[in-house]
Parts: sequence; structure tokens; C-alpha cells
Amino acid sequence: MEDELAHGGGKTVFKDYIRVINDYLIPFFGKYDIASINMELLYKYSVWRDEKIKGNRKAAKVGDRYVAAVTQSTLNTHNSALNRVFDEALLRGWITNSIRPTLLNKGKKSESRGAFTDEEYKVLYTKLRTWWKTAHTQESREQRQVLREYVLFLANTGIRHGTEAINLKWKNLEYFIDKDDQRYLVINVDGKRGKREAIARQNTTDYLERLKDLNPTLKKLTLDQIIDERINTTLFVSQSGKRISSDGLRGSFRQLLRELDFETGADGRRRSLYSLRHTYATFALRDGRDIHKLALQMGTSVKMLEQFYSKLSPRMNAAEHAGIRSKQG
Repeated sequence: MEDELAHGGGKTVFKDYIRVINDYLIPFFGKYDIASINMELLYKYSVWRDEKIKGNRKAAKVGDRYVAAVTQSTLNTHNSALNRVFDEALLRGWITNSIRPTLLNKGKKSESRGAFTDEEYKVLYTKLRTWWKTAHTQESREQRQVLREYVLFLANTGIRHGTEAINLKWKNLEYFIDKDDQRYLVINVDGKRGKREAIARQNTTDYLERLKDLNPTLKKLTLDQIIDERINTTLFVSQSGKRISSDGLRGSFRQLLRELDFETGADGRRRSLYSLRHTYATFALRDGRDIHKLALQMGTSVKMLEQFYSKLSPRMNAAEHAGIRSKQG
């Protein structure tokens, strides 16, 4: 997988598989012969993994089985990585199909990270305008400056925090002009479900202007020049020319939420950078966006959008449910 990624091939999800292999599979299974891995050992692994992920919180025991406390999505990633190991072992003749164990597949259902309300989102982006000035170190100040644009970028594109957003380069941006000569910003995303095009909201170019001005190697160029020349550098770079990490942005955002007392929403859900994606979806559905078109934009399924957001329909479409006609109608 590393070879394929290094040569421009492979899938983005390979990075997740590699991380799981290095951080989980090798530390636990590394001392075992591959042919000795059986159901009992997989149960033990599920408990160990659960403790590692959830901070020593024990998995629930149902009968003689342990039920993983990780989400179904995380469990699927772990199983896919382990299946690739078994596939390789089978190919090399180290195991046979008859002794290959069936992987555990009982995770808890994923829950959406709570979205921000209009008022909370306004407080967030207003605070970020000056929050960088209160940091105690130059590195923190520069990271907070990038965080401001990162937050606005996520909230106005619906792109996933982490591998989708942090790996974007200026060459992944392009302009599209429709038949009415309206220009749109297109973001070419290599995401969870493969490659897709996402159309950014119009004001996203303002955030990109500030981002390129932070980058010492790009500030003398115009945004149009950078996009037209397909510059092969990452978007999220500090004034010192340092690429800002996903973990760094996550940590800074968590600190901001603590200061604003926004860590948990009124619905009891914990907030994170991923909440900005949910905020994007919530606002879009509230404004009447077609759920099928929104699913394509966000690189997800209609089923997933319905699972997370259909419960918001009564309030988002209150007038329609109440039979109140719009002023235009």
C-alpha cells in the first residue's frame, strides 16, 4: 500500500489501513504466528483495541463474546486492514481458507458530532478573527491564524476534516464557468468514497486569499495565478512556511471550544472539527438543498444523510409542516 501511494496510485483509505496496521495490529498480533490467530485471540484483541481507543473503557461482554465499543465505521477500517494481512498470508501460503477466522463485526452505531447553531457559528468565526493574538507562543499564534481559515473552509465546503481537507493542494482547485458565465470554485477531493468534485460557497475565495497571503512563498502571487499555475503545495501553511498538521488544528480547535463553552451542544453531543461538516449539511438542508445533490457534494450516501439529519426536518421546515405559505407564494 505504501508503494502504491508513493507512486501516485492506491486509495486514500490506504493511509488509514497503514495506520491501523502500525498502531494496532503489529503491537498486538506481532508476536503471534499468523496461522495461530483464532476467534479467541480476536476477542482478546477487540477488548485491547477498545481500551486503547476509548481510554481503558472496557468492552461490554454479551454471553461469551465481547462487543466492541468502537463505532461501526472504525471497526470496518480495522477489519479491512486485518483482511489485507490475511489476504497476503493466504497468497504466500502461510494460512489456508479453512483456518482463516471470521472477523468480529459488531460495533456501536456512529453518532453525528453536534452541529453549531447560526448564533454559535457566528460566535466561532468572530472569535477566530482575533483569537490568534492571545496565544503565548509564535507557533501557536501562527497555528491559530491557519485554524481560522480552516474552520471557515470546512464550514463552507462540507469537506471532511482530516485526510480530505489537510492533504489538499492548490493544484486541486480550479474554476468552472457555466453557460451563464458564472464562475465557481471547484475542489477536487480524494476522499473516503474515492475522488469527487465539490463546489465551494462563493465566499470561500476570501479565505483562500488570506491563506495564500500567510504562505511566504505565495503571498506575492494572485489567487488566480496560483490556481491557474496549479501550484503543488498544500493549502494550510503558516507564516513560517510550516505545514500545519491535522492534530495541531484539532488541538487548537478543542481549546477554542473550551474557552467558548461550546464543547457540548444543547443536544448533549460533543463538538469537534467534524461538527463543521454537520453544520454545513444542516444549513444546506434547512435552506432547501436537494438531499441527493447534497450527498454527491459531500461524498456520502443519501441513507447516511437521512440517518443523521432527517430528524431535524420538523424544525428546519416548520412553516411547510404548519401549512404557512411563503411570502413569495
